Amino acid sequence: MATTSTIPDVSDALVALVTTAMPDVKINDGRPADQNIQFRELAYLGDTTGEYSVPVMKSGRRTRSEDYDIQVVVWVAQARGTLAAAKRRAVELVDGFCDVLADNPNLGGVSGVLQATAGNIAVSHEFQGEDAVAVATLDVSVSARLN
Repeated sequence: MATTSTIPDVSDALVALVTTAMPDVKINDGRPADQNIQFRELAYLGDTTGEYSVPVMKSGRRTRSEDYDIQVVVWVAQARGTLAAAKRRAVELVDGFCDVLADNPNLGGVSGVLQATAGNIAVSHEFQGEDAVAVATLDVSVSARLN
């Protein structure tokens, strides 16, 4: 069966590349259940949104285009910390993702991927009890073509 989407392979590649580059950071492909969050720093792949189209017909073959964003969520909790310190650490972890993307624009050779780049970032923060918590999200923009 022909590959119908790059999304599963891109997700696997992101997890593998980030795990190699930042071995001290726990990264999941998908949000863990709340009761399973036992880490002070955690990253996970969230929702994927984008466009899927069949723009060209060639000799009976269809070329498919995928342009989508995968949301990366970074969660940092600092016991009795400050919000500024938690935000700073969350942004440092996002920068690690950006470095991985800069060094691996086709995510280590995922078939069909033309480019993966860092997109929008958002940071929020709050106190949860005595813990300072920051959550940063980064959109990883992927452009792919499949035959």
